[in-house]
Amino acid sequence: MSKSVIDRRAVVIGAVTGLVLIAVISALRAFTDSRVDDFDDSVWIAVFAVAQLVAYVFAGSVAGAQAPSAPLSNGGLAALAAVIVWIPIRVAIWLVRDETRGLLSGDDPVFVAGPVLIALVLAFALGMVGGAFGARARARAT
Repeated sequence: MSKSVIDRRAVVIGAVTGLVLIAVISALRAFTDSRVDDFDDSVWIAVFAVAQLVAYVFAGSVAGAQAPSAPLSNGGLAALAAVIVWIPIRVAIWLVRDETRGLLSGDDPVFVAGPVLIALVLAFALGMVGGAFGARARARAT
């Protein structure tokens, strides 16, 4: 029987790191949205989008540094797990805030299938990139 290349500990550490970053970025985005007129057409959208992508890379980097024998797999799974765990948290936020927006339908739903799928794919891909960075950084440090 072959040994699995997935290091669950590395994936969990990377995913928790990514989840914390996603939560902080989301909170900052909500705060900024409440303070900026016409937020959706401002430069802030791009700033927070890039920050989200960096969070995926960072989650993968943490996992890749923890599991240098398979950094791409572990990095991609860590970032993907962070996004998957964030989704039910975002649903809970929606429930608590009792917004007029629909969760899956309406004029401006919280979740739309296309962007959620894109977020999942980008998380895995950028987590893999981060995993490579993390493994390289660990190799340089030793």
